Amino acid sequence: MTSMWIALLAVVDATDATGLIPFRAVPFNLYSIPDLAGFLISAAVAIVFYLRHFFLGRRRLDFVFATCVAGSAGTCLAIFLADNVVPANVLSSRVPHAAELTLSYARATTLLALASLTGFVHFTEWYWRGRGPSSWLVNTTYAVCIALSPLIWSNLFFLRKTEPASQYGSWSSTAPWWPDGGPLLLCFLVESLLFAVYCLWLLFKKGEPRRESASPSRSRAIPWALFVLVCGGIIDISLNSGGWTGIAVFPFSTVASNLMIATGLTLERRVIDGQQHQMQRELSLAASIQERLLSRARPAIAGFEICAWSKPASKVGGDTYDIFPLPDGRSMIMLADASGHGLAAALVIAETRAYIRAVAVHETDPSGILTHVQELLAPTLSGAQLVTCFVGLLDPATGELTYAAAGQGPILFVDGATGTVEREDADRVPLLNFVPDPQGETRIRQLRAGEILFVPSDGFWEARNHRGEQFGIARLTCFLETVRTEGAGIVGERAQAELGRFLLKLDATDDVTVIVVRRMPQPAASTEAVARQLSTSPSLK
Repeated sequence: MTSMWIALLAVVDATDATGLIPFRAVPFNLYSIPDLAGFLISAAVAIVFYLRHFFLGRRRLDFVFATCVAGSAGTCLAIFLADNVVPANVLSSRVPHAAELTLSYARATTLLALASLTGFVHFTEWYWRGRGPSSWLVNTTYAVCIALSPLIWSNLFFLRKTEPASQYGSWSSTAPWWPDGGPLLLCFLVESLLFAVYCLWLLFKKGEPRRESASPSRSRAIPWALFVLVCGGIIDISLNSGGWTGIAVFPFSTVASNLMIATGLTLERRVIDGQQHQMQRELSLAASIQERLLSRARPAIAGFEICAWSKPASKVGGDTYDIFPLPDGRSMIMLADASGHGLAAALVIAETRAYIRAVAVHETDPSGILTHVQELLAPTLSGAQLVTCFVGLLDPATGELTYAAAGQGPILFVDGATGTVEREDADRVPLLNFVPDPQGETRIRQLRAGEILFVPSDGFWEARNHRGEQFGIARLTCFLETVRTEGAGIVGERAQAELGRFLLKLDATDDVTVIVVRRMPQPAASTEAVARQLSTSPSLK
């Protein structure tokens, strides 16, 4: 701002040397004060909203509005310069190159006004519908702006005046050399009027925005502010088409509308921030409840080591696991994964977990459990939602695992002695909202001493690093071969570390859950115990 004042003073000093302008207390015409005020206030508002965008959440609506206001500030500055080509009480004919300078400022004013109008169409679409440049109307507006921009420098827009409209520069003739309007200026007026009517209709009409990304808390001040701005611009374009060279109305409407919109957006921001703060508190509470549920699902099973962990992609996740004893002495081992992640998936997976616990008390077949759960869950699932699930019933006395998988795979078994990894896939489709598929097959496997059961959710092996590479089943199999002799806890910890090394500093884009069950190896018999057994054997007596 200081540099602008210095430049203006330098221009005044240079002109005073010619004797054309008497000494004045200010280096500009007093009747151009509204133009200067419009520029300073609009520029300040634009800077504030640019800073809000870059440092307070990157809300794109703030950026679009700041760009619109910057265009308005540029328009006011161009009008200010045009109003100061001819000083007050100075003969218009004695100012050198006044016609050419005013013509240049008039073209700059029109170009900036066109850009500002385009920006406000974009702002209106974003504010109401939540649409960006993909909107056909926004694309059309930008195309019209680009097409009209070169034409502004032709005689079809403005014609240079050969004689000034007034002998002196004054309050009634702030720009005596303002050019005559051409036929395209009238087209610009019509185009401005059409876009303005559409924006005002959209903002004033009743009803809610069509998209969730639109502003959730709309202020009544914003439609009226845009109405004031549009009226000022259309009045100026109409007056200029008729040869008016007096004080412009646009700077007044710019100051009023920008302050009104800035106030409205600020009040909206406070409401939105309050809603987001409340949502974060609710998400934190939901995350703590989910964490407590998972922490309780790790009971001890005689003869087996168990490790399970879940890492949600956001505060709450759509994955869960559960391990709990059944009345018949077996233990339920369950891993479920709802499509997507976040609060919606967390609600679905909590319901799934509750249904499985309730059904497993009475149903002894894993495939039957999945069928009953699907019947209960289907009415609450939308068309796009599904749940994949692994259900296993483990008998700690015999080591027998009875299991079924609805869309959940792969299920990996690792031989502790040889390191061989056997892969089994799901035997039925995921839990969906339409008619359940026929009951799948229940599979039975006898877990040997030292054998490991490894059940991951798809977020583990589908994870991608910064190069777009997938972790994959092959990499997971190689990893399991290297940890075949380790305990379940170490396998679980190293699996999490292995995934972290693969992703480097990237966060997983999906929830990741792993269950590791290892049957403990039989302890080797001591030499004394073997000798005692041989001495007491009847066959050796």
